[in-house]
Amino acid sequence: MINANIDLKGKIKPVILIVDDVPKNIQVLGTLLNQMDCELAVAMNGQQALDTIARVKPDLILLDVMMPVMDGHEVCRRLKKADETKDIPVIFITAKTETDDITTGFELGAVDYITKPFIGNELLARVKTHLSLKRIKETLQEEVAAKNKFFSIISHDLRGSFGIILSFVQLIKENREVLTAQEIDELLDDIGNTSKNTLNLLENLLEWARAQTGRIKYSPEKLNVQDLVDEILTTYQPIAGNKQIELMSSVHSENFVFADKNMVLLIIRNLVSNAVKFTPKEGRIEVSAKEAQ
Repeated sequence: MINANIDLKGKIKPVILIVDDVPKNIQVLGTLLNQMDCELAVAMNGQQALDTIARVKPDLILLDVMMPVMDGHEVCRRLKKADETKDIPVIFITAKTETDDITTGFELGAVDYITKPFIGNELLARVKTHLSLKRIKETLQEEVAAKNKFFSIISHDLRGSFGIILSFVQLIKENREVLTAQEIDELLDDIGNTSKNTLNLLENLLEWARAQTGRIKYSPEKLNVQDLVDEILTTYQPIAGNKQIELMSSVHSENFVFADKNMVLLIIRNLVSNAVKFTPKEGRIEVSAKEAQ
């Protein structure tokens, strides 16, 4: 029974599942593993192990091979077939020392194979190594996921920005004979502002890539939300106009936020861009803001 897996310092303790049909073996392993800062779970056969894993996902499994009801090989086979359990490291602990048995264990996806009787310090070292490798793998997966999400956001925002710039250029080319000099200057100002915002995004991306921290430079300041929203709505007005969509803002001049300007602009741009993209023709989009309680 696992009561908790967080110590007083808030550190999450790894959960190790011992699967063996011999109580004495469980006792020996439990006594040994108690030297580590971990939580222990116990199962007496393969089916009981699967039932336990369904309730409490362990960080590592010490699995006996020869057991009643369901042997260790079948347990490992089922774990590796399921997406939610395939990445749990399995170490076989068994008296079977034949080469074919060891090979079978690794072919099923086990990360290690320890024969009985085992040396306590060696077993602890292997357990610690595989727990460490699991943490490293999870950290790398989280970093890759964060980077992919970051690039997805940036690419979406850049695509929107360049789309706006191209639409302004097209507007000028198609209507230059009827546009006044003032109207052309206003459109060029819009192109310049959008280009400036896009450049800021690129600079943040390059800085992040050089630093390899996975974070955009964060420079918080007091910002007037109304000014930011008005800036975004102005740049998206031509695209919305092509769909006869009405863009409105009910953000008040007293709405302020303490945040990074580029991050806030990125968020508002993505919201407005998606709204324009998915709002039907002759629709209406309104941006509002309220103070969080």
